Amino acid sequence: MATSRALALALEREQPDLVICGRNSTDAETGQVGPEIAEILGVPQITAVSKLDLDPEAGTISATRLTDEGYQELECSLPVLVTITDGAAEEIYPRREQMQEAASRPVQQVTAADLTEDLSQFGLDGSPTWVDEIFSLESTRLGTVVRDLPPDESVAQLMEFLEDGGAGDGAH
Repeated sequence: MATSRALALALEREQPDLVICGRNSTDAETGQVGPEIAEILGVPQITAVSKLDLDPEAGTISATRLTDEGYQELECSLPVLVTITDGAAEEIYPRREQMQEAASRPVQQVTAADLTEDLSQFGLDGSPTWVDEIFSLESTRLGTVVRDLPPDESVAQLMEFLEDGGAGDGAH
């Protein structure tokens, strides 16, 4: 929430027509920052966009959105915030000259104090949630796959595997 507030306040100063966010972050993967920014700014949002076409003349975007059931085609007037999925656009790698040019351009730094006098909106004070711990899980599953067998042989192989593992003996 604190991150969303800071970004929304910075964006509010710029009044963009289109805000593009990633689908989710790599730390907690909650996917909440983009939608929270949209809510704070009071603009529509389209999440999980896999394809995006901007029509500046009409002041609209057309988007293909990934859903649990497949895809959804949407059109929305600007301003709008979208969250983008992997593969939504072709990756472009800058040339050395472009990187040097970018490095020579000034970067405007904006602090929380530049955005508001109420600094309690940011950091731990402004966040109702926090990441307690980040860790990787090692899979302990055997990963046995039964395929290319007639159904009765597949079932027999599965039952043997379960019985060998103690399934059904009350131990697990």
